[in-house]
Amino acid sequence: MTPDQYIARQAATLGRRPVGPERWVPTNLPEAEGACLGVLRSDFKGTNQTSSLALSKDGKYLFTGSPDDDTRCWDLTTGRVVWMVHEDRPGENNEHTDIAVSPNGEWLASAYWRKQVLLILETKTGRCRHRFELEESPWQASWSPDGLYLAVSLHSKKVIVISFDNGIIVREFGTESIARGVQWAPDGKTLACRSDNHGYFWNTRSWKTDLELNLKDGVPLSWEPSCQFVAIGNHQGKIEIRDPSSWMVQRTLIGKGGVLSIIFSTDGQLLASGHEYGLTFLWDTTTGKEITRFERPDLPDKQGEIDYATWRLAWHPSGSFLAASYNDGTFRLLDTRPYLPPQSANVTQTEPLPEYRYLPKASTVLPGKPLVLLHDLTQLTGNYRPDNTVAALKNHPIIRDLIALRWPQAARVGLAGLILHQVPFPDWVPPEGLTPTMLRDGLSVALAGEEIEPEQVTVPLAALRKAADSIDDRMLALLQLLGPEAVAKDPGLPIRLLPHVDHLPPLTAADRRLLGLRLDLRGAGRASGRGPGAERAGVSARGAPRDLLPGQLALAHDLFAYRAYTNTLLYRDRQGREPPLLRPTVLLLDVSPPVFGPVEGTTRLAAHAVAATLVEAGIPCVLVTAGGRPTVRHLKQAADLMEIWTARVYDFPDEAEALKRAEALAGQLRDGPLEPVILLLTHAHFACDLVNPPKPAQLRGLFIQYPNQEKRPALADHCRRWESLPAGNKPTNLAGILAHLVG
Repeated sequence: MTPDQYIARQAATLGRRPVGPERWVPTNLPEAEGACLGVLRSDFKGTNQTSSLALSKDGKYLFTGSPDDDTRCWDLTTGRVVWMVHEDRPGENNEHTDIAVSPNGEWLASAYWRKQVLLILETKTGRCRHRFELEESPWQASWSPDGLYLAVSLHSKKVIVISFDNGIIVREFGTESIARGVQWAPDGKTLACRSDNHGYFWNTRSWKTDLELNLKDGVPLSWEPSCQFVAIGNHQGKIEIRDPSSWMVQRTLIGKGGVLSIIFSTDGQLLASGHEYGLTFLWDTTTGKEITRFERPDLPDKQGEIDYATWRLAWHPSGSFLAASYNDGTFRLLDTRPYLPPQSANVTQTEPLPEYRYLPKASTVLPGKPLVLLHDLTQLTGNYRPDNTVAALKNHPIIRDLIALRWPQAARVGLAGLILHQVPFPDWVPPEGLTPTMLRDGLSVALAGEEIEPEQVTVPLAALRKAADSIDDRMLALLQLLGPEAVAKDPGLPIRLLPHVDHLPPLTAADRRLLGLRLDLRGAGRASGRGPGAERAGVSARGAPRDLLPGQLALAHDLFAYRAYTNTLLYRDRQGREPPLLRPTVLLLDVSPPVFGPVEGTTRLAAHAVAATLVEAGIPCVLVTAGGRPTVRHLKQAADLMEIWTARVYDFPDEAEALKRAEALAGQLRDGPLEPVILLLTHAHFACDLVNPPKPAQLRGLFIQYPNQEKRPALADHCRRWESLPAGNKPTNLAGILAHLVG
């Protein structure tokens, strides 16, 4: 079974068949053979000279810059040159380093290396609108998404930003070495530059440096179209795909030969990279696996490392082919249709029915399962009764528990996954070569196709019931710990975290409901005091003269005297406390034997409520465990909250070392006007044996008393704020108590 047939079979279980237009590729170009759709050649004769290219917005025209000083526009339907601009100035061959098409498709920025010139040409005619004489040779040009500015990287260790309207340089940035490339983020919020050993990321609102990465051996860089990832390559053939929210490496791709160019496809699911030796690689960004590589059959046996390198790449908007420029002045069009989902790469032209829109993404979570069962179980856990055998599970106790979560449809895919992943379907194993990207995009097209009679699928009801039986209270706790937003974003998350379930402490149904607890930031606190000061709230008929509302001083003298006599003048009455504010927080959580039992039932819940609130707000939160040797975990996403519930040691804590570690981390979190806090969650006897315990600034404490005991916490005098609660009895105002401690 081919990938296309498998996708069609999955869609057929829901009564849909894929239809769609064919992808366009050039068919009349010279030297077309195999995966090469054609070769276009400049007049340059030689090697090791850079050339560049870009495609028009509709993908029917190719703009090229070659070392023979020419900028050309090619009609890809005929292979003929539409117009040509020759930069006729004395000097050596130009080494044309870059071409960039404006967002509206009307203008072309053409960068000439040796002659230090940047031309702005009209894409339809080649007419020159602007000519910029630069102080140094340009490496790369990038348009801002709104088309108002053009960023240019220069050989003189500099990046300039030029206003398209008047040609004025509005910004200038320095780099530690040659600025070899620049690219504006698709959302316009960040400008990125690559130099030999650094990556720079500037905030385009403040024009300040957001981040500087130390990178070795040159760093070609490319943004994913939705800004979810940044790809960075080096001269050893390695490409790192990083998450710009944390700059953590998500996937690493290993090619052959130095990486000179990187570009994502328009949907962000494929990545093309140009290397030395004339190689071009195609990668699946979801898995990080190599899909294929394109080689040049015409190269000599002993070519140099750079002589025939793939210098620049450009995708056709539909993804149907890839245009590549080489350092010998040739340009090749490479067929990528076999590596795309069936029928149409531009899946935005057709969308599945509303009730099926979530399924293409959901299918990648559970490959090898009939799509109709994934749909029906997702419906069933939302209290909808499918019209098939699956409806017999409606009254299963676990299904009722899952329904009671009242999760949205996108998150219920994770619930269906918990059941389906345990049930084997030998007849539905995906064929070799079907990548998650191909499956997702293929189903997007197929489910938007024409209606047919659904293919019947045998429902293994007994196996599904057995799988539901295996979901216990700890699994339900895992789901409520993660929450619907995290599972909607990554439906496979509950399945991946199942190995940690056995480490969760037992939680009652009431405890599980409290996992949704978040800090209560609505209240402004109790009013306090009377008299002068800021932030006053409320008025009174009595008060000191200095508290009179200022507007009354403008009253006529007789009216003012009358109101004073009748006690109807108004005075400012009280000064309110500042409402709680979320701050960067270090959670110092005791996970040692003295808290086992009722105490940890409250401390872990409190830590979870604080951490979940901060993670959802995007505010830094670090977990430090007290017990044995302190461990540190940065909490950045819902899955990280598992550490709060599973961290457990059987050694008594080094209280002094834990407090010092928390204090050091709090100092590192300081970023902005709000001072970080340390929230200690433990029992009332914590550090009672220390003669002179550390006194971290901004230490707050939540101390749980042992049953039938009441003791002033040993560290009470060391805390700016503290609360003491009885073990096992979670107060109804716990959210407010925690907000007061942290805020």
